[in-house]
Amino acid sequence: MNWKIQIPFRKIKKVLESTLKENLNLANFSHIALFSESAQLIHITGPNALHYYGLSQSVNAAKSIFKLTLNQIIVTNDPSFGSPRLCDINFIKCVPKGFVVIQISLHQLLHSPKIFSATQSTEEGFKIPPTPLDFTGQVETALIDYLSASHIDKSFLKEVFSKVYEAFNKVQNILKELEAQDLKDLNLFTENVFKKSLERFPDGETSYTYKDLNVKLKTRQHLCTLAFPSIAKESLENNLNCSYFLTASASLWFFLSLIDDEIPINEGILKCISIEAPIGSVVNCSSARASLLGYYLTTNKIIGALFEIYKKLFPKETKSLYFSPTTFLLSKTENSFFTLAFGQGTNADFLNQGISAVICDSHNISQLSVEKLENTYPIQFSSIGLNPQTEQANTIAGGSGIKAEITYFTDAEVYLLNTYSGKSKDSKNVFSKIESNKNVLVQTLPGNNYQLPTAE
Repeated sequence: MNWKIQIPFRKIKKVLESTLKENLNLANFSHIALFSESAQLIHITGPNALHYYGLSQSVNAAKSIFKLTLNQIIVTNDPSFGSPRLCDINFIKCVPKGFVVIQISLHQLLHSPKIFSATQSTEEGFKIPPTPLDFTGQVETALIDYLSASHIDKSFLKEVFSKVYEAFNKVQNILKELEAQDLKDLNLFTENVFKKSLERFPDGETSYTYKDLNVKLKTRQHLCTLAFPSIAKESLENNLNCSYFLTASASLWFFLSLIDDEIPINEGILKCISIEAPIGSVVNCSSARASLLGYYLTTNKIIGALFEIYKKLFPKETKSLYFSPTTFLLSKTENSFFTLAFGQGTNADFLNQGISAVICDSHNISQLSVEKLENTYPIQFSSIGLNPQTEQANTIAGGSGIKAEITYFTDAEVYLLNTYSGKSKDSKNVFSKIESNKNVLVQTLPGNNYQLPTAE
C-alpha cells in the first residue's frame, strides 16, 4: 500500500476503531460505515462481515424513501434497510460531505420463545420502521418507551442513544478531510487487490452442494459470480429464509478471508462480485420473511459450500474440510437475552487432521470471552472443554463434542441449537426452563445427536 493510499486509510481506520472502542462499547457489538455524498461506500469497521453488505446498501435504502437533509437521522431495524436481525438497529445520518451509518446490536430486543418458530421477522422481536428522529427529542423518547418493553432499562437505552450521537460527531469530521481523489484512489486500490486475489481462480464454473444448498461459483477475468441452481422458494415452514444482503455478505466474508492485506471495505470490492439469487427464494427472500435461523444456518451453508469449492480447486492448499457445526446456546432472563456460540473445531478426513476448538472464529457471531460474559450476564462457567471421547489418542483432531457447565444466578429460558439440525421442528424440542442457582450441563455428542440442557 503506497503512502497516497495509506495515509487517508489509516486516518479513517483509526477514527472508526477508536469510536467503536470508546463510544459504542455499551452494545453487544457495533459497526460503523462511511459514505460519500453520492452514497458510495468508503469503509466499514466492525467485527462481523455478515453485516457488511447490508450496511453498504443502507443509505440508498434511506434515500429511496426520504429526502435526507443535513444532520437528519433515520433509525430502523428493518431488514430492507440492511439490518440482518431485529436486534441490529441502524442509525443513518446525513453529514457534511457524506453519510455515516452506525449499527448497534442489542440482543435483548429479540423474543426468545418465538425465534425458532417465527415465520416472519416481525415475530422475532421489536421492529422499528424507518423513522426520522426530530430535533426536539420527542421521537427518541417514544422509541425508548417502546423498546423498554423488551426489559431493557430506559436509562441504558438513553445512554445508548447519547453514545450514538457522540459517535456521529466524532466520525463525521473525517469526511471533511477526504478529497474526491482520495476516494477514487481507495476504491481503485481495493479493486486491484481483490482482483489479484481472484487471479488464482481458473475461468469456468465449479459447484458444490453443502447440506442441501447447491452453490455454483463462476469466474471469468478476475470477476466472480455466485449462483444458486435449484434453490428452494422462501418458505413459512422451515424458517431458514435469508435476505439478499446476508447472502451477499456471506459470500463477501469468504472472499475477504483469501486476502492477506488489510484493505478498505468499499465499492472496489462490490465491483468484483455479483450474486445471482432468485427473488423469493431462500437466499433472497422478502424482507418480512427473513429469519434469525436464516442468519445463522443458511449463511453457514453458503460459506461451507464456498470452502468446499475452494478445496476442489486448490486441494493442496486446504488441510481439512470446512469447520464443523456450531452449537448455539440462547438464554433469556428477565432482563437480558444473550447467545453463546461454541465452535467445535474443523472436520477432519482420513488424510488431514483438523483443529479441535471449544470457541473458534469460524462461526458467524461475535463471541465474548468467558470473563466478560460472566461480568455482563448472571451466569458463571464451572468448566468448558471438549468431550473426553473426542480426545482419544486414536482419533483425528476436530472432534464434534463439547461440554460446558454453567450456573445461572437467575431464572432463565434456555434454547440449544446445533447447526447439524437445519429444521425448526427439531429446534422446538431443545428448550428447557432453568431455575436460578442451578448448575446446567450443556453437551453435544459426536455424530448428529445432541443433548438438551438439564437442571441438576
